[in-house]
Amino acid sequence: MQTILSTSDILLVPTVEKEIPYIWDLLDQWPSGCVWKSMYKDYEDFEEDIKLRLKDHQRDAIWTCWTKSGKASKKFGIAMLTKIAFGLSADIHGIADKEFYKNLQNKRLRRTYADKAADLVLKHCFETLGVARVNATFYKKDPLVMALLKRHGFKRHAVLQKSVYINEQIHPTYIYGLLEDDYLGETKNV
Repeated sequence: MQTILSTSDILLVPTVEKEIPYIWDLLDQWPSGCVWKSMYKDYEDFEEDIKLRLKDHQRDAIWTCWTKSGKASKKFGIAMLTKIAFGLSADIHGIADKEFYKNLQNKRLRRTYADKAADLVLKHCFETLGVARVNATFYKKDPLVMALLKRHGFKRHAVLQKSVYINEQIHPTYIYGLLEDDYLGETKNV
């Protein structure tokens, strides 16, 4: 398994084609997943798109997130960068399993796996790819995701009212952003 990014207890490795069904199943477990699924006609359409994304590393990067714990590692989600636009910006997406989401709700955990995975992806975006901005877009108001983004310096940049259907209801789209200057200022002060 080729590691792209890692900490003492998190690994982000390149996603491989055999994990596409895993990503498809995760979409049912994550609040924004139904929006992603609605963009595809069916599983075959989704599979074809993800295979293209896996081949085009100039545009997209998809990593599978693993914990590193003792004797065994556990897969817990996907981190994805999309639309890496000429070094200007990257959109970050994360999806994880229900068990992982429950851990995010645990207030006793000061640094969750999600925080550590976000640290790695942001470091890669700003320090390796050299983007000027990272965007995070989500479709259902989720205080846990908002808190995670704010802990990493993201600020709310826009709310697109009545922009997406989720379970036959209209919801807004929340767009958060982190600028390179803000990220570098944060990391210099750490």
